[in-house]
Amino acid sequence: MGGSNSKDGHVINGGNPGTSKTLPEEPPYPGPSPEYRFINTEIANTGRYTLGGAGAGKEIISSNIDSVYPMFAGHYNENFRLMSFYKTPMIRREGMFSSTILIPYQAIFYRYPHPNEGWRLEIEKSAIEGKVDYNHSFINPQGISTDSSHLIQSIARHSEQGGRLICMEETGQHIAKGFSAGLSGHIPTVGVDIFFDMPTHPNPEIYTYQMTTIPITARGKFGGEIAADCDWATHLGQFLSQGWRLVEIFLDNSLVVGKAFSGTVYMNAVWIFEKPMSRVNDPTPVYQGTFIEHFVTIKGGLGGKISGNFDWDQKINEMANNGWELACILKTPEQRICGFAKAKLKFIIFFQRKILSEEASGATGGYDKPPSYDSLKG
Repeated sequence: MGGSNSKDGHVINGGNPGTSKTLPEEPPYPGPSPEYRFINTEIANTGRYTLGGAGAGKEIISSNIDSVYPMFAGHYNENFRLMSFYKTPMIRREGMFSSTILIPYQAIFYRYPHPNEGWRLEIEKSAIEGKVDYNHSFINPQGISTDSSHLIQSIARHSEQGGRLICMEETGQHIAKGFSAGLSGHIPTVGVDIFFDMPTHPNPEIYTYQMTTIPITARGKFGGEIAADCDWATHLGQFLSQGWRLVEIFLDNSLVVGKAFSGTVYMNAVWIFEKPMSRVNDPTPVYQGTFIEHFVTIKGGLGGKISGNFDWDQKINEMANNGWELACILKTPEQRICGFAKAKLKFIIFFQRKILSEEASGATGGYDKPPSYDSLKG
């Protein structure tokens, strides 16, 4: 099994999105802290092989992901809500010659004391359509473009009913586009599930969503290593400073290839933020944010097995003690070779918590309130 380690990030300064500070020693946070529940499970993906190739609309890879969803309802009965359903990079094959692989997923649930709202989980099936783009020839691909318009439509439709986006995750299912579509660059359709909290309480607050695409620069290095770069603090601070809350960062599988022989690829990450409609024109910051770098060591084995221990549960619970709520977990393309058939993968784990007013701070027993955005200017 592999190991993991975390590196603390920065408190994001919403008053000046370009600045941040390393997490300081903090006084007790006077606001509520989330309680987490981590559920690990495995999803089976099975390859479907046919003579002559699969026709359009046929499954190339199937997934039994729907079999795990019924158990989620029990956690909602205890006032927990889903925070994240995450596909890990690990793989375990059922047998040496089996066409089925088992992929670990982790569901993270959370709850706060004395909830005054009721919610039920709703999951919608969606997909990402992709196409390889070529520049004047079929030899050198220019990149991959994707169509995720259904994801946007689904979020809009559910939010009109008071729904709140939780996250979205690939299911492992792949659908063939057919031979002729493949010749024009179309690649198999990737199955995606979108998770929503739907209100069961009366008069729910309606939320609006904003999506922005931000590239992650990935550069190949000697020996199979990959470096990744993105200004996480600036992008997060830009939206938190306008009163938005981070919900999800999702890699939509689109990318642009850099200049020839540069070894650089620009991967598109879709950042999704939410804000109550009642505050849509109010730019007052509501949340402060932070992030940590988390490295997971994975090891390749016989039969294509990839093992590792993502083990971020303890760090997420430690952050909760100071009021930091998990926003999302993002696997970056960064990879560091650390031995034979071993590599370290880099994840970014984002957190946020409400900025409390002086009145709220005083009402909780006189603790010092958490640092304001302005006090964090570098």
